[in-house]
Amino acid sequence: MTRRQPITPVVTRKPIQPPEPKETPTVQTTIQTFTADLADIQSFLSISFSTSRANKVEELLKSALASLFKNFDFDLLCPNEQVDHLLLQSHIKRLLHQEKAAARKLRAAKAQGFFGDWVDVCIHFVETRHNVSRQSGRQIATALQSAEQDIDRLLHGLNFETSFKGDKERFIMFWTIARFEELQTALQEAVGFYQGYDPVISWWIEKPWEALSTKLVALISALGKKTGIDGSGSADDIVGDPIGREALLQELEAEWVAYTPEELVRIAEEEFKWCEDEMRKASKALGFDRPQEALEHVKNTFVEPGEQIYVRTDQVASLLQLTWRIRLSEISPTRQLPTLRSTIS
Repeated sequence: MTRRQPITPVVTRKPIQPPEPKETPTVQTTIQTFTADLADIQSFLSISFSTSRANKVEELLKSALASLFKNFDFDLLCPNEQVDHLLLQSHIKRLLHQEKAAARKLRAAKAQGFFGDWVDVCIHFVETRHNVSRQSGRQIATALQSAEQDIDRLLHGLNFETSFKGDKERFIMFWTIARFEELQTALQEAVGFYQGYDPVISWWIEKPWEALSTKLVALISALGKKTGIDGSGSADDIVGDPIGREALLQELEAEWVAYTPEELVRIAEEEFKWCEDEMRKASKALGFDRPQEALEHVKNTFVEPGEQIYVRTDQVASLLQLTWRIRLSEISPTRQLPTLRSTIS
């Protein structure tokens, strides 16, 4: 009789997996992550003056700025990383200032009565479609009809309004027109998404959207006529954005320009004076008392077609130098000094 040996089961153990190493963030990866996150928010919430988008962007900017100081010791970074750190910090602060400026413009537009509840209704419809949330065709149609009626009341009121003459008032109107055009594009995309894809919603919103789109185009056109943006105004009628001295200082800081607006104006005036002096010297060298006469002389100094190869090189160089000295004042940035002064004030 054969004696059998008892079989002892072999206990096998799973190899212990070491924990995955945590990726240490660098300034470069932080920049890439921040850029991608900001682009995602701006792409998903496509309406630039949406409250939801403004809140999300502000939250991201503040969080990115805080993590920049929390995750990195500036003194321990290499020179290249220090530069990137400073540039990202400056860029985020600039975006925060721009968000605050956009919020002020929106409040100013609301104060003029053009951004009513109908705008929020349209934004809600667009963002609900972006969230792929379930919507009722009847509710969408009701919302679009309500917005169309509100726009109709605005159009009726514009018939009795005078044109917007003040620069600040007209600029807000320019900004409002751009936002309404943006809203129309977003609404068109949202309506086009449901057309044919959801037959019920398509049936409900077809007529209300046609009426709303027509009235929105009419509102944009009416505001354009009131402000002269449609081409009915003067060619010299250019309205800028008087951002003020504080905002201008912030923009200069973001561009790493180590001068105040007043210092830039003073430097520009000195350069402009030099240009004028050079223009007078060049005019006298040509034998003219007035720079305008010298300009006409240089403009009309040319050879007939096919004769250019026979002109001596020294003559061409002399004419080019004189032309450059005369025209230098015309390309000088100091020609924009009045605009710069109004921007500062």
